[in-house]
Amino acid sequence: MEVEHQLIIKQLDQLNNDSGIVKYICYELISSAENRSVKWSGFIELDTDNIEDFISYENLTEEVILDWTYAHNSDKIEKQKLMNEERLNAILSVVNATTKNQRLPWEPEPVVEETEEQVIEESQSSLESQEEEVIEEPVLEEPQEQT
Repeated sequence: MEVEHQLIIKQLDQLNNDSGIVKYICYELISSAENRSVKWSGFIELDTDNIEDFISYENLTEEVILDWTYAHNSDKIEKQKLMNEERLNAILSVVNATTKNQRLPWEPEPVVEETEEQVIEESQSSLESQEEEVIEEPVLEEPQEQT
């Protein structure tokens, strides 16, 4: 089973002094396999006392924040990836053995667009089935007069 891990930045909390300095990074680690996923949320506190190479809040990018998150928390994130994989394995071993996955009852059924080939095939098959359904009426023989 191949598990995909995705780290998503959910929120950045700044110091309340109009400096634009980020104090906390809130993130989510989502691990997915076979249409199932598990999430783990976490946060890191950045050291705002000794800032090197300050980047203003407006110039921060997702890539920079992800780099900071991994730099400050890589061991914890790697451990959480393993834990998420274990949780997925447990879920999938039970789910695959005893249940089936289908749409939620309140969701509409997916619309399948018909191609010309599908329409032609359906038309031909319906014609064929009509031909098969032809019922011959019984022939009644009239009684012959005996002389």
